[in-house]
Amino acid sequence: MIDPDGYVLSTIGSAQTLKDAKKINLVEGVRWTEEEVGTNAIGSALIDNETIMVMGAEHYAMASHQWACSAAPIRDDDGNLT
Repeated sequence: MIDPDGYVLSTIGSAQTLKDAKKINLVEGVRWTEEEVGTNAIGSALIDNETIMVMGAEHYAMASHQWACSAAPIRDDDGNLT
C-alpha cells in the first residue's frame, strides 16, 4: 500500500518477491514517485490518477526491468486519494 504522496506503507508477497523488491529499494518508508525513481506504476498512477501497468523496459530504472507492475488509486467517498 502506498500513501497519496507516494510513500510505501506496506508490502506483501512471497519471501523471494520481497527479497527481490528490497534489491530495488521497494520497501516500507521509501517514496516511490516518478520524481524519485522515474517511470513506474506507482508514480504514474499517482500522476495520471488512474489504473496503470508498467512492464519491463517501460520502467525508467534498469533495475526494475525484470518487473511487471500495476497500480490503482484508491479513493474515499469524496474522490480523494486515501
